[in-house]
Amino acid sequence: MNYNIRPDSFGKIRRFNLLLGLGYFAQGIFMLAAALVINDIKIIKPLLYSSYMNWNTGNSSNGWQGFLENTLEVVKEVPIALLISIVLLISGVIYFALVNYKISSSYNSDLQTGLNKFRWIDYSITTSITLMFVAMLFGINDITSLVFLIFIAFSSNIMFMVMEILKKLDGGTRWFFFIMGTIIQGGALLMIFLYQKNNGAPEVITSMMTGFLIAQIAFFVLTLLITVLKQLDVWKFKDGMFVERAYSLTAFLYKSAFTWMFFIGALSGSIIWATNVFA
Repeated sequence: MNYNIRPDSFGKIRRFNLLLGLGYFAQGIFMLAAALVINDIKIIKPLLYSSYMNWNTGNSSNGWQGFLENTLEVVKEVPIALLISIVLLISGVIYFALVNYKISSSYNSDLQTGLNKFRWIDYSITTSITLMFVAMLFGINDITSLVFLIFIAFSSNIMFMVMEILKKLDGGTRWFFFIMGTIIQGGALLMIFLYQKNNGAPEVITSMMTGFLIAQIAFFVLTLLITVLKQLDVWKFKDGMFVERAYSLTAFLYKSAFTWMFFIGALSGSIIWATNVFA
C-alpha cells in the first residue's frame, strides 16, 4: 500500500521529529541530574531478588535428612530514576537519528508504505523498561519474572513491526501478528494488575502508584487503536503523516507523564515500593 505522501510533508515531519527529540533529551538530562543530585530521587532503589530452590540440611519431620526450600537472594538495587532517564535519552537518540539526512531518506521511503521500523525498535526497548518499573512497583521483584516481562514487551512490539514489514512487501494485513502481540502484552499487564489487586498490604498502594499502571494500560490501548485504524484506512488514518504524528505524540505524552509522575511522587512520598514492603 502507498500512502501518497506529499513531498513537502517530509520537511514538516523532520522538524516535528527534531522537536520531539529535543523534548526527550531535555527531560532525560533533567531526570539524570535528579537521579544524581536530589536525595529523595536517588534513594529510590528497590531491591531485585533471585529466587531458587535450596537444600536445607536441618531437621525435618518427614524423616528425611533435609528438605527443599525456596530461597530469596538480593541481586541488586535498581536505580529507577536512572532507568527513566535512559528511556528518555534512548527515545531522544532515535528521534535525532530520524533527522539525519542519510537515515531520513530510508525513513521517508518506508513512511510511504506505512512502515516505521524505528518506532517499534524504540517501543521495544523503552516499554520493556517502563513495564519492568510498574511490575516492581507492585511487588514483582524476582529477576526471572522481570526478564520474562521484558521479553514479552519486546516481542510484542516486534510482532507489530513484522506486520508492517509484511504489509509493505505485499500490501496485505497480517492480523495474526497483531492479535498475538496484543495477547502477549495484554497478558503481562493482566499479571501486574492481579499483583496490584491481590497484594497483602493494599493500604500501601497509593493513587499515584495506581496511576503508573493506568498510564501503561492507556498507552498500550491507544497504540492498538491507532494501529487498527491505520490498517483499516479509517478517517484521517489514511494519511501516513497523521498516523506518524499520532504514534509519536502518544508515546511522547506517555513517557513525559510517566517521568513527571515519578518525579512528583518521589518528592511527595506518594511512591512506596511494594518490592521492599512485601519482601
